[in-house]
Amino acid sequence: MKNIIKKIFGIHPEQLKITGLTTVGNGDEFNTIQEIRKHNLRLIVLKHYNGYVEPLSKAINKHPTYVSAMLKGLDNNNPRIITSKMARLIENTLQLKSGSLDELMNV
Repeated sequence: MKNIIKKIFGIHPEQLKITGLTTVGNGDEFNTIQEIRKHNLRLIVLKHYNGYVEPLSKAINKHPTYVSAMLKGLDNNNPRIITSKMARLIENTLQLKSGSLDELMNV
């Protein structure tokens, strides 16, 4: 699988990294729970994992490309939604308050 990811993305899964928050919604306004969850998850990866996806993926026992797809904006190709079940798993694993991914976190 790592070789396939390297062929597709040109990097190993361990190297998947985000570099900043993307704009979602209309300016400062978030339209859906998905936009809020994606924003919050990106913020968590940036703040707690220095932008690297792999440590979070290991913590929640998901493949780095799965987590990377959850971080994609809804307007990108093949974004993965963050279900309520997944949001609660992430919150529980990271010892966050239940429902905290559903509320806009501060930068």
